Amino acid sequence: LSRRASSFGEKEACEIIRKIVAATRYLHDHNIVHRDLKLENVLFTGKEDDSELKLCDFGLSDHFKSGKHMHSTLGTPYYIAPEVLKGDYDQKCDCWSIGVIAYMLLSGTPPFAGTSNQEIMDSVKLGKFDFSAFEKGISAQAKDFIRKCLSMDVDERPECDELLRHPWLNSEEHLAAVSSPVNELVLGNLVNFRKFSALKRIALEVVAFSLEPSQ
Repeated sequence: LSRRASSFGEKEACEIIRKIVAATRYLHDHNIVHRDLKLENVLFTGKEDDSELKLCDFGLSDHFKSGKHMHSTLGTPYYIAPEVLKGDYDQKCDCWSIGVIAYMLLSGTPPFAGTSNQEIMDSVKLGKFDFSAFEKGISAQAKDFIRKCLSMDVDERPECDELLRHPWLNSEEHLAAVSSPVNELVLGNLVNFRKFSALKRIALEVVAFSLEPSQ
């Protein structure tokens, strides 16, 4: 984000999310679920504004069969879907994580927070969030996109194909109308949260790999 700090706003966030959804759809089309989509696992190929985006870190990814559920409880607390915490989920857990990423790109804060991993996961299980952290000017389409991604009802949560057809990712008109960039406070929050996550990354991976599902 530092390379776009002077102009980063909803339009730029939308472009990033569109690429993340497209990459995730490619994975799902090949029966691969990532299971750890988060800001740290989104890289750019260069410093140019139009540089390509890539997903990385497939350490928690797995092959899945359509209609079959997975049961291993793993992931990163801020981004993990509630059904993963219950140990019964499918590839739509990635779509939940995309909603979290979109929320964070537009606000600089996670939709589900807490002072400990347990508090964060308890917040995820409740699934309650609001847009109080958002700056004025964020479009209704962006909020609707996030609501759909963060649907507690997995059957109601769109798959990547449907997300790619969502108006937020397909209408340049409303993005042109949103002229105000994300403010410096949001950018500062994103940078600080990124640093915080990096410090805790090893610990979170140990938790993800070592604890029993019931824990």
